[in-house]
Amino acid sequence: MKGLVIKDFNLIKLQKKFFIVNIAIAIAISLMNNDPVFILGYQTFVMSMFTLSTITYDESNNGNAFLFTLPISRNDYVREKYAFSLLVGSGFWLLSLVMAVIINNIKGAMPMVELLMTAFLIFPIMVILYAVMIPFQLKFGAEKGRMAIVGAVGILFITIFLLIKIITAFGVNIKNVFNNILLLKTTVLITTVILVSFVLLFISMKISVLIMINKEF
Repeated sequence: MKGLVIKDFNLIKLQKKFFIVNIAIAIAISLMNNDPVFILGYQTFVMSMFTLSTITYDESNNGNAFLFTLPISRNDYVREKYAFSLLVGSGFWLLSLVMAVIINNIKGAMPMVELLMTAFLIFPIMVILYAVMIPFQLKFGAEKGRMAIVGAVGILFITIFLLIKIITAFGVNIKNVFNNILLLKTTVLITTVILVSFVLLFISMKISVLIMINKEF
């Protein structure tokens, strides 16, 4: 699996100019708008999503057909994609947090505790995005995968909307439920969200393994 990680790092190194430009743009916008949260969200999501481009590179020109002639299993391939995504995504998240803290110290835009709370809520959202996007990318490829994700998100929102309607019909006050959730201690809430995100990531990895086992090249 180490060889796959090195391969993927070499692939994203091809985009280093793009990374530098985007970091510069994010810093400039954050400084102009006195908004350190912008760089935190922008860098974490946009830049870390480039890890998924390695799947597209692998699929181009029958690359996977060649790749699996090497001594690696499909299970190894999937585990490497998740590990690599977490490694790079966490790296961008940490870099973004450092830059956000520096910008916030310069501008004094918000309390540091609030900034850190936001950062630790953004991280599990990034993990959940990986859990959703990697299986779709492996199953449908880059273009069809994006369309499938849009469709899945649409279905998810419709399902949530219908569930809220059904729960409300039984006399449950949704607003009170959310208020009670927000009353939880911040550390408990963040810890719970992080744990749930990693459980979803684990389930996603199992699904991705099944997708790769049944996939023909």
